[in-house]
Amino acid sequence: MAEPDNPETPDEASPRPDPAGSDAVLTNLFDWQKRAIIAGVAVVVLAAALVFQNTPGAWQVIGVLLLIGSGYSLWSWFKAQHTVQVRGDVLRIGRPGKVVEVAGRDVTAVKYVMNRESPDFTLVTERGRYTVHTSRLEKGHSTLFTWLRDHAPQAVLDKRSVRIREMLEIRGLMSE
Repeated sequence: MAEPDNPETPDEASPRPDPAGSDAVLTNLFDWQKRAIIAGVAVVVLAAALVFQNTPGAWQVIGVLLLIGSGYSLWSWFKAQHTVQVRGDVLRIGRPGKVVEVAGRDVTAVKYVMNRESPDFTLVTERGRYTVHTSRLEKGHSTLFTWLRDHAPQAVLDKRSVRIREMLEIRGLMSE
């Protein structure tokens, strides 16, 4: 059997490379450590003020402050644990205790979800709805929309999702 003359020529039907690199896990930018430190300092300062003033019921109030500070720190940590990983035509969406894999061919729609920082997106499939927290991820929006373009072209984008995709294209943030 004869070898092809130019084995370096890519196949016309080969898929585009992954937008964030092969098996890239996007970095979560939510800064939970700073929030936990500020909460801890606030609890210590308030507790010290209560103790030095000999306030009646100070220890009970300190206990409540510790619970509130710990709860806030735990919530901040949990928020920072959301991940997204691109593996070819599969998008892995992770959070503590659960990882979901969504194949590009299964995505039927993309819905815009606004939060305080910037938009997130919900991928709608036959099996359910999966929110991708792109606002907390480095290169989250551009990676998601590049993956959708390459692996889920059949997905119907809502009006605001189309606007975000167009903005990314105009700014040159979506990889070719």
